[in-house]
Amino acid sequence: MTMKKDIGVAVIGTGFWGRNLVRNYHNLGYLTAICDADSENLAKIVAQYPGLVAHRCLVDALADAKVDAVVIATPAATHADIVGLALDAGKHVFVEKPLAETMEQSQELFDLSNGVNRKLYVGYINKRNEILIEVER
Repeated sequence: MTMKKDIGVAVIGTGFWGRNLVRNYHNLGYLTAICDADSENLAKIVAQYPGLVAHRCLVDALADAKVDAVVIATPAATHADIVGLALDAGKHVFVEKPLAETMEQSQELFDLSNGVNRKLYVGYINKRNEILIEVER
């Protein structure tokens, strides 16, 4: 069931995990664009989900006026740079773990998100896992 929402989302990185995010955001009705340097990945996804805008260039995806938020599923070493660019472009950000490679980078991104009044969320698949919650107690 696809429900169209008022927020447009772009998934940045359409590799193994990114394809799952594409499917989920599409099913929720939020997905408007995808971005990946791999043109074959883009072509496969656009064929599966007609109507998506496909960007090979991150700068173009971040300049897309229909994109209000980005979901980042790229290699971990790229997260901090892409998150910073997305926040600077005025986008809300959901990034797969880790947010950054250092605490200093993470703090800078947190401060930047507050400074530009944009949401920044880091996805942790096991964050609500009952067993892990119990172990943390």
